[in-house]
Amino acid sequence: MRIKYMALVATFLLLVLIPFSLTSASLDEIIQTAYGSSEEMKRYELDKKNTELSVSIGEAPEELGISVSSGNVTSEFDPASGDYVFGTTGTTATFTLPNDGKTAITVGTGSVSYTTNSNKYALNPTVSATHSILYGEDSDNRSTLLNKQSALLGTYSYQSNLIQFENSILNQIKALLTNEKSINETMKSIVIQNKGMSDALALKTLSKDSVAYHELENSMTRFQSTLASLQSNHALLESQYTQLTSLPWEGIPTIAEPNLAFEKNPNGNTSVALKALTLDLAQEDLKLAKAALTNKTLQVSGGTNLYSANTVAFGQVNSISGNVGASFSAKNYSVGARFNGSYDIDGKDFTPKLTVSGSWNNNPTQLTESLNIKKLENNAMLSSISYNDALQEYLYTASSIQSQVASWQLEYALLESTIFYNKKALEQQEALFAKGLTTKSSVDNARFAVGQDDYEKALTLIKGLVLENSIRNLQIQGR
Repeated sequence: MRIKYMALVATFLLLVLIPFSLTSASLDEIIQTAYGSSEEMKRYELDKKNTELSVSIGEAPEELGISVSSGNVTSEFDPASGDYVFGTTGTTATFTLPNDGKTAITVGTGSVSYTTNSNKYALNPTVSATHSILYGEDSDNRSTLLNKQSALLGTYSYQSNLIQFENSILNQIKALLTNEKSINETMKSIVIQNKGMSDALALKTLSKDSVAYHELENSMTRFQSTLASLQSNHALLESQYTQLTSLPWEGIPTIAEPNLAFEKNPNGNTSVALKALTLDLAQEDLKLAKAALTNKTLQVSGGTNLYSANTVAFGQVNSISGNVGASFSAKNYSVGARFNGSYDIDGKDFTPKLTVSGSWNNNPTQLTESLNIKKLENNAMLSSISYNDALQEYLYTASSIQSQVASWQLEYALLESTIFYNKKALEQQEALFAKGLTTKSSVDNARFAVGQDDYEKALTLIKGLVLENSIRNLQIQGR
């Protein structure tokens, strides 16, 4: 009687487990909920925003720069004349234009003084400007490449992290479904074993004291131990699932079929694009290093200065001075000339001054620069090899994924055929049982096969979704 009772209990558990585990939220809802509750995803979002801000800062256009400096104010008493002299070193304002030559215009009051008793003052307003012209290469293109690399890497990292997080959810669900499928199979084995032992005793083909019956009992013990282990593992898997998704486990979720459309991109993907940018940067560094040996810079400058010291007519100019100059520099030499002139209005006297300068060196660092250029040439060659390797790896991976897609589609088509057959077989067994032409056990076996098909279909769809994520990861595109 005890064996029959255990068989009835096991059969009951087997039949109620399958329908209970077929009601759950959709997989998309589970993933979206996990996204919203994950601290890890919040960190990915912040990393992405920081990258976007860094790129925006690097790409921000230069604007007119203005700097103002105030002079020092002094107050002195002259005991001999009994006068107070107030003065300032002057205020200057520099305007830097956002152009290639960094044109700078500086205007200032110059030094200003005022004597109280004599009502004497002195003004020295100034204005000057400088502009540089580069003949050769600069690093503007390198900055553009670095910004593009940062943006591409930021997009790639963020999208890869999303896919990795989604795959962790898929793998957790896969582990739970595999565990439940094994629990069902183990429970069915227990039911079959119970029935076999019960039938053997009823038909008297075995006695409880026989060796064969003891072997059946040992086999039953192993099944029960396996079931206990699976159930314990299921509790752990449920806990891990809840921690990952913030949701309780409700059984097989509703899973949509994966989108496995994929075509190779002859130019590769983001990984290849990043290698291409590394190659561009290496070539740019080499170009700039070579240009540093031949670049030439012309800087032109000029300015005027007015001087007024008068006690009668405020604003009367006493003298005017001005200057204009230019310097031309290269790697191992520089030349320059500067012309100054001042005109004393009161004395009607003009004083000119011309200054010429120059320097030359034999470039003692020539060997070091030559070795550095050779190193940069090697870096450019290595970057080219890495780019070609990345492109070939992409093409190989793309071909492998196309093969995996074809294999999965065949596997899924065969499974759909099996599912259709098992459902028809269940309908037939139920119809025959209603007419008394088959046994309840046959119906239960057919129903069990249909229930296990639900697990098998869900596992196959998850396998397809992981494959879809592999395709998404291969197709990540930055800007």
